[in-house]
Amino acid sequence: MVKYKSKIGKRQAIKYKPEDTNPWITYFKNRIHKKNNCINCIVTGLPGEGKSWACLSQLSSYDPNFDIDTQVFFSASKMFEAFNTPEYFAKKGKCIMFDEAGADFNNVNWRNAFNRGLRNFLQTGRHRNYILMINVPFLTDVSKGVRELMNCRWMAEGWKENKTIISPRTMQYNDDKDKFYY
Repeated sequence: MVKYKSKIGKRQAIKYKPEDTNPWITYFKNRIHKKNNCINCIVTGLPGEGKSWACLSQLSSYDPNFDIDTQVFFSASKMFEAFNTPEYFAKKGKCIMFDEAGADFNNVNWRNAFNRGLRNFLQTGRHRNYILMINVPFLTDVSKGVRELMNCRWMAEGWKENKTIISPRTMQYNDDKDKFYY
């Protein structure tokens, strides 16, 4: 289970429908189904802080048929191989997790084929209405070109009472000022 921190004041309280107990599920549904868009989420935190668990919990909450064997990747080549099959994105809201993405998409090798491939996918894949969650220890572990196209950032802050503590944010990149806004 994931526990979310909230910085919403008393006057800004949001009312949810009873079936929407997780506000991020609502955000995902609205962005995928109503706005015809995608989710590019990067989850950061030190090793053992609960990044992978947070991603798995969120994606399996959104999609009860989430399949770890076909939707969780540890290698960029396996992920791109799956992306190239026409039936992979047959359903709107396909959930994809790339665990420890810094291994293949790191900022040191920003010109390698994997980084270019992911950046191209993030730029052109919106029509596929996917949900991509990647996790890395630090935001700077992935290339700048990939970071600029992320629209959510979750920061894992450890565990408390068997729950991962996550500080989730939506984010927007301003290329004129070379700055992210949360």
